Amino acid sequence: MCALAAMTLAAQSKEAKPAAKAKSKAAAAPAMEMMKPSPEQVKLNKWLNGTWMGEAKFDPGPMMPQGGETKGREVFHPGPGGFSVFGDYVQTSPTPDFHGFAILMYDPGKKQYVGYWTDSMAPMVMMLSGNYQGNDLVLSGDMEMMGQPMKFTWKYSDITPASFTFTEESSAGGQPARRDMVVKYTKLTKAAAKPAAGQ
Repeated sequence: MCALAAMTLAAQSKEAKPAAKAKSKAAAAPAMEMMKPSPEQVKLNKWLNGTWMGEAKFDPGPMMPQGGETKGREVFHPGPGGFSVFGDYVQTSPTPDFHGFAILMYDPGKKQYVGYWTDSMAPMVMMLSGNYQGNDLVLSGDMEMMGQPMKFTWKYSDITPASFTFTEESSAGGQPARRDMVVKYTKLTKAAAKPAAGQ
């Protein structure tokens, strides 16, 4: 009886070893490799990451009949996983009552850049897409505003590590495009970007 039990245990032990090895191999299998930001996104993040001051000049139009000038501060930082860059804009003069938020990213599947914008003026989100045209990044998109279809174009030009120019054009109801504003951005140094004590 004891001999029979010993033989049974030995057989079970031999059967258990392959199963244990299989479990060990499964546990050692490499995890799925995480995606990494595309070279285009890495370039976008490197360019924009940081704090920028913008000086805007508005052409006369529906939003500003007399035109005007404003100043603002925009902080860019990479989004989750580095697959996008977020821009948080706050107007600083003439009054700090305007706040906007942007998302810029590169879509490898569509092979184009995509931009989103929303602000404190209305419950809307603008979506634009496009690519580089020469040295300029140009995005365009359609949306309804004030009850009529509108087309917007963003152009980032004169791009350097320390400055760039942002130009927005729009057209309503199929009319020719007109310039809305030009914003000159200058990147702040880390020391200048740091809030003063008590702020």
